[in-house]
Amino acid sequence: MYNLMYGSDYMQFLLIFCVYMVLFYSIFKVMFWFRYRKKKSEFYKIPELYLLENHFKVPIKKYKIDKIMNIVVLCNSLIFTIILISTMFIPYFFIRIIVMFVLLLPLIYLVYYGVSKYLQKKGEKDNV
Repeated sequence: MYNLMYGSDYMQFLLIFCVYMVLFYSIFKVMFWFRYRKKKSEFYKIPELYLLENHFKVPIKKYKIDKIMNIVVLCNSLIFTIILISTMFIPYFFIRIIVMFVLLLPLIYLVYYGVSKYLQKKGEKDNV
């Protein structure tokens, strides 16, 4: 009746999570590097930074662009990995797509809310 996971299943799940996380991180890192290597000013126009700056009131220009790029890449890869792992075991494609869309917006909000709190604390420590 219940499908319980045993110790080796958790390790396999953790391994799959780590592999997808590294894969997505690498893809996003290369994509951002190729896209913004010449025009660093274009990097500040991406939607993730717009969300951080206008909705969560984080002064993005105060931080180094490489640090912000690493944070955005890490957050995006975490969001993609969580969505992929959570929908991997759904057998029906249509239901899987619906669950992906339902998970996407709250995950984006939660992850970038956490990033905004981290950056605000980091900024307070740097100003002291």
